[in-house]
Amino acid sequence: MLGIIFGLISMICFGLSNAISQGPSQKIGSIRSTYWRGLFMVLLLFPVFLFNVNSAVFLAEYILIALGIAVVGYFPLLSFFKALDLGKIGVVSPIANSSIIITVLFSIFFYGEKPSMMRLISIGIILLGIILITIDLKDIRNSRLFKKETGIFFAFVSMFLWGIVSALYKIPVTVIGPVLTSLVVEVGILACSTVSMLRKKKSFDLPDRSILTQVFLIAVFGSIAILSYNFGIERYNINLVASLVSASPLVATLYGKYVYNEEVTFIQWIAIFVIIAGIILLSVFH
Repeated sequence: MLGIIFGLISMICFGLSNAISQGPSQKIGSIRSTYWRGLFMVLLLFPVFLFNVNSAVFLAEYILIALGIAVVGYFPLLSFFKALDLGKIGVVSPIANSSIIITVLFSIFFYGEKPSMMRLISIGIILLGIILITIDLKDIRNSRLFKKETGIFFAFVSMFLWGIVSALYKIPVTVIGPVLTSLVVEVGILACSTVSMLRKKKSFDLPDRSILTQVFLIAVFGSIAILSYNFGIERYNINLVASLVSASPLVATLYGKYVYNEEVTFIQWIAIFVIIAGIILLSVFH
């Protein structure tokens, strides 16, 4: 049951983080957004690490693995911001959020996890809901598939790499612990984004207050989300926790409706109930 609770907390916080992300990405660019997000996340996670330092296990091999995950994990994060910067969210989001397919396949073939038929059906229902809640047929008709300037190419990069990275987290998490893994990975992502800032000669000047506030909120929700995810996969199957986390577009859609008064279409309301049904089934048959 704790695995489901951690998964739901992570789902909500990832959803809120993603809902806020498009504004900063479009105003200051994907590279600067990634940098400031990473800096705030490290500053937030470090006190959590100090509080839990006695439970951490310091093994150089697994710390290096976590840093390797950070290097790989930086690229889907950057490509997602780039996709949002270039493309329409109705096309980009359903592709990127389909990474659960990659994660489940990875957990089956490399970790030997064997989800039951009902769990696979539940995951499929959640995935269907994700596609329905985020897809915009009009955007797809007007887009030129796989052209870099539409953002679709970058969305597929995010989908594939996020799926792999979500599965790889389990390796260091089960040895050095969820908190140290989260901190090391975010330090690595911050280092990668700093290098990108220097290579692209981007400004390190503080963004204006409104953008900085948004990026800080992205980091707050992102920190809670990654900690919850890692605590969840430490003791429970990845395909269970990751499936719940993948439903984060549900939160982003509801956030848009009640915070920005965005219209929720009939199809999206159906999708919301489909996702909730999938989550309930996953909870019953976990």
